[in-house]
Amino acid sequence: MKSPKNLIKQAFENTPTVFQALSRVRTRRVGEGYNVAHGEEDQLPVTGKVTVEKGPLAFKSQKEPVPLSDVENALLCWAACGPNGMALLDLDPNNDLATIMSCAGRTIPGPCNDRGAHLFYCTDEGTFFYKPSPDSPKPVEIEDDDDYEKILDWFKKGSVKLSDKRIDLDWGSPEKWGPAAKGGLTGIWQHNFNRPGSTVFFPVVDLTKELVNVMLSGFEHMHWMFVDDETGEPMGLSEWAMPGYLEVPVPWSMYEEIIFSLAHNVAGMMVQNARLAAEAMGLGHWNFGGIAEDIILGAIPELAKGLGFSYQQLNGRNFFHGLPGIWEGWGWPSPWHKSTDEIVEKNVQTRYSAEGLFYGKGCPEGCIDNLPFNQETLEAVRRHPKIKISDWAIDAAKSCLKYIVDKYGRFPVYSSPFHAQFVCQFHHIDPAFYEKYYVPGFIHDQIINHYRDWH
Repeated sequence: MKSPKNLIKQAFENTPTVFQALSRVRTRRVGEGYNVAHGEEDQLPVTGKVTVEKGPLAFKSQKEPVPLSDVENALLCWAACGPNGMALLDLDPNNDLATIMSCAGRTIPGPCNDRGAHLFYCTDEGTFFYKPSPDSPKPVEIEDDDDYEKILDWFKKGSVKLSDKRIDLDWGSPEKWGPAAKGGLTGIWQHNFNRPGSTVFFPVVDLTKELVNVMLSGFEHMHWMFVDDETGEPMGLSEWAMPGYLEVPVPWSMYEEIIFSLAHNVAGMMVQNARLAAEAMGLGHWNFGGIAEDIILGAIPELAKGLGFSYQQLNGRNFFHGLPGIWEGWGWPSPWHKSTDEIVEKNVQTRYSAEGLFYGKGCPEGCIDNLPFNQETLEAVRRHPKIKISDWAIDAAKSCLKYIVDKYGRFPVYSSPFHAQFVCQFHHIDPAFYEKYYVPGFIHDQIINHYRDWH
């Protein structure tokens, strides 16, 4: 039997190249133990009994589902958003190096490296939050045989168990929806979702960290002046509305839309990275959206507990605060911030040590005393006047947030701080379905030889 280290070594050294994986990556939705349109009553692990109409692709798997191993799950999680070394920070201080919010690199990028997107996953073992340590003591964390086991270590130590059970997304239970229910709220996704043996990924993003961060950058380096969509007037920013300071009018709704798009791009990159990893290992995967994120995050507990985020209703919409003690958001109202001024101050301080050094020792988002710069460059960077965010930009951000909260009672204005709009499920493929209905060519050697290679 291959050791975990040798299996991870195999993933790095003996799987198809990224270009080969891209050439044949496919959504293969039918795994071991899955059923398709067989016209019979089926017992699902979370949703209870459902009946699916019979169709031309009727199939009932004859295989018992085999859960993905720790190594398989560790590689998928790491591919999605795991640590991979020190960020380069290759912006000159004159070009807003101070906007970078972490010096720890991951397999995905992020706007200003804000680490505002994280991964939740569930297996037969329960529901988990994956967040390995941001410490990055090397330029590249995975270089050779000695480093491979870090991936499994990050998975085991960096996964916080939220529940001993699979995520409660009980959308089709007859007890809740009545005997006439046909699939509940998930529609076509319902039948094989969250099956035994599967691993389900839920990327979640927090917009508010970057909303504040880019506000600071926008003021000082791009001269943005946020204006009220209703009045066209500056949003608490009249004091700085002058040449050389805030000159470019930006409607607030447009700004939130920009940050919303940036955050969701990162979630999409998580899914794509994990899909390519699954393809290289010969695992099945299917990704989808369109499920109400209120249910995933936990705002309709009478139907489904979901991930159990703290929330409240504001202006007819659910406003998610985060998971207390695990992932706390930067929006307002807030259970963990005393004021919007504190939100701005904490956002600024993420990149400075207690002594005020840019990523100095003790900084919550890592230290650059030894990497990535040589010592001469590091000293010059830390001496540079623009490595500190300007006091006036900080004051303007505080004033703008006060205006927003005084008028709208919430920050962000047009959406919740947290979002979960992508889902990706992984499983061992049942080739019998594809052999029955499809022409040859869709099941490749990595799939055929998966158990030989990985178990």
